[in-house]
Amino acid sequence: MKTVFRWWRRTAWALVFVALAALGGVFAINAWMILSTNKRIFSDVDELAPKEWGLVLGTSPASPYFMPRIEAGAELFHRGKVRRLIVSGTGGDPYYDEAVAMRDALAARGVPAAVIVLDAAGWRTFDSVWRARDVYGAHDVIFVSQRFHQHRALFLARRHGLDATAYVAGDIPEGRRWPVRMREWGARVLAVVDVHAGRAEGRAP
Repeated sequence: MKTVFRWWRRTAWALVFVALAALGGVFAINAWMILSTNKRIFSDVDELAPKEWGLVLGTSPASPYFMPRIEAGAELFHRGKVRRLIVSGTGGDPYYDEAVAMRDALAARGVPAAVIVLDAAGWRTFDSVWRARDVYGAHDVIFVSQRFHQHRALFLARRHGLDATAYVAGDIPEGRRWPVRMREWGARVLAVVDVHAGRAEGRAP
């Protein structure tokens, strides 16, 4: 009986150690990603150096993040900070198309349709970033999204060889901050795994 008890105790301690190590790894990855990208995130449009492309990262048109991204993207264009805009999100469905919704919302704010490029295959931020480079030839980019999202986008941009900065499109609404941040902690870890595992690129649009 004592032998069984010792085995369970050792197993419990081993599981505790593994859990603490995993949490430590998540914290370390998040802290490193935030600190290494902070200097390339801007809230003041006047501080942004102009680039050829803006990349508006997709979200549901019903999301509270949608309109701030649209307004920020339109502002970049009208202030001469970008010449063209990629709108990248889930698309191709006649009933749900983030890219088309973004294009239409930008056009309603005076952005000419001729300078808007639809990327309907931006299923994830990883896809949006590599497709900006490989499909649309964008190498100098300003990302448009909320601050919590920008760290991951900039990390991926660096790993894909893009010269990228980011413009903050508002903040997380009150009452959603902890759920969003917890989800983003996991997404940052997955981004590191994607990069270092050599995740395949080139999914068809």
